[in-house]
Amino acid sequence: MRYWSILSNDINFLRIGVEEPFTKIFELMWDFEKINEQIILAQKGDKLAYQFAIAFYKVAIKEKKHKKLLTIFINDREISDLETQWLRGIEG
Repeated sequence: MRYWSILSNDINFLRIGVEEPFTKIFELMWDFEKINEQIILAQKGDKLAYQFAIAFYKVAIKEKKHKKLLTIFINDREISDLETQWLRGIEG
């Protein structure tokens, strides 16, 4: 997300946002950026921002925006493999 923050302010980078698949990528990344912005505000003590961060996060998870973003780069089987590996890591 740190790199996205830098790129999202670069006019030359933003120009490609009107072409596929970048329109989808940009839309999803801005949704995640909204969550991050609220987290930063919450860390500074903004209690309302904390509530917004939680709400935006829940919506993103419910709408599976993380998977929609990944499917632009990898297929469903690869996503499933990543999930399996991640769960194995948690279980120890």
